[in-house]
Amino acid sequence: QENAALTAIDLYVEKLDKSIDPNWKWIPVYANVGPPSGTPNAASGMNPEVIDDPKLKKQYLDSIKKNQNNGLINSQQSELRTARMKFLITISTLITTTPGESWNKTDVISRFCKSEESKKIIEEKLK
Repeated sequence: QENAALTAIDLYVEKLDKSIDPNWKWIPVYANVGPPSGTPNAASGMNPEVIDDPKLKKQYLDSIKKNQNNGLINSQQSELRTARMKFLITISTLITTTPGESWNKTDVISRFCKSEESKKIIEEKLK
């Protein structure tokens, strides 16, 4: 029978790997978004409610929302990578400090490092 803790770790690693976008690059996020071109008395960070033209107001609100979403994506992807790194550091410590067959390097890497990026990280930690 499989150890319940290892089964839980497998699920954690699987969800973590699926959540990390391997193609993610840091997206610029701005403290103040500028309103669209053609907005009267335009200033970055201005209140969208003062824009009378509904089309310009919508464009501005969409820009603000996109900027906020970019910040959320950056935060999420960064935190997911941090969680993976902490997990892999813990696993590499177990491999190097725990005697016995249960933590041999090859088995642990094949079990917990499904992505190539994870394999590279743990192999670097084990050098």
